[in-house]
Amino acid sequence: IRYIMRYLGAYPTEEDVSKVIIKQIKEDEEIRVRYDRFEEFMLEVIKDNRYPPDDYETLMQAFKVLDADGKGLIDEQVMVEALTSNAYAFHENEVQDFLRDVPKDPRTGKIEYEKYVNTLIGDH
Repeated sequence: IRYIMRYLGAYPTEEDVSKVIIKQIKEDEEIRVRYDRFEEFMLEVIKDNRYPPDDYETLMQAFKVLDADGKGLIDEQVMVEALTSNAYAFHENEVQDFLRDVPKDPRTGKIEYEKYVNTLIGDH
């Protein structure tokens, strides 16, 4: 659900997905979410502009927590640990996709997170 919602431009938190959204679109006895219920829900989400992405400053602050030197660079292993060691851990393929696509400093191989944030939201 969360992947599809993000693809469609809605960015709910994991908590929203598990505690709110699934309960709204899934009937009690159902194991799966029916497409028609999801479609109806998503049309409302898009129309109401619910679950917008985080802004530039919020994203930068999140990455700065991992920037030990304050130089705008994050060690790849530190990022992998952050992405995989919490209650909402990324799947291995998501981590690999991220590492493949994220800009890296050619000299150090570290992640240049400001360039990545600008790619996500466009130059601010």
